[in-house]
Amino acid sequence: QGLYGAQQGFNSLHIFLGDMKRFDGLLRYLSCLSGIPTSKLVDLDEDKLTAVIKKFNMSGVLGNIYVLSHAADEVSPSQLIEEVIQLQRDNKIHFHQIIIDYDENFASDTDSMYESGGNVYNKIALFAVLNKSVIFILCQPKPAYWNHEIIPLEASAESSKKQKIVDLMLTVGRPSKDSSVGTLNIAKNRRGSDSKYVRLKFIGENARVEAITEEQYNIEKSRNNSDSKRIDDK
Repeated sequence: QGLYGAQQGFNSLHIFLGDMKRFDGLLRYLSCLSGIPTSKLVDLDEDKLTAVIKKFNMSGVLGNIYVLSHAADEVSPSQLIEEVIQLQRDNKIHFHQIIIDYDENFASDTDSMYESGGNVYNKIALFAVLNKSVIFILCQPKPAYWNHEIIPLEASAESSKKQKIVDLMLTVGRPSKDSSVGTLNIAKNRRGSDSKYVRLKFIGENARVEAITEEQYNIEKSRNNSDSKRIDDK
């Protein structure tokens, strides 16, 4: 999503909260853009990595991508908002799209998980309006839904307040943990139709997610099941 927005000419800010370092985040974007597996980019020396960047950044799309990284519980929503505002001022830019990955790693302003979840989303939603930005917040579903492929609105973890605050909720699940395909469900769409889904293929080695047809989905799912059965048999 971050890369697609940047390719359309929008400034995208991706904020990793947790164990993802800024360099690793940038490598993922380069991998997604170039199609080169992240594991191979990591092994390149500085000169070769620079050459790859120059080759695949002819249109300057990487110049539209900014990455921030914080450890879990390092910043609160208010602190992060202030940092984003300052980053825009310092660079004299406006972030059209902001991705926060992910909400459980915010430093909490309250001891109540229910109040905390609503507080985070209220603050981010207000900032989205004032900053005129589209903001995506990634989160985990409730554990009870971890084995569901089509994840419903009520699966939102921590706080039911999220369900009321967000304009759009997209959920992604897989038929099995190691499956290369899955389903994106439009669990809520304030300005359109919900309860629709799209079949997906995950290409983890270069951080790509592609929409596929129902036929392609069934073929890949069957192949995944066959591979899993062979492993179990061994």
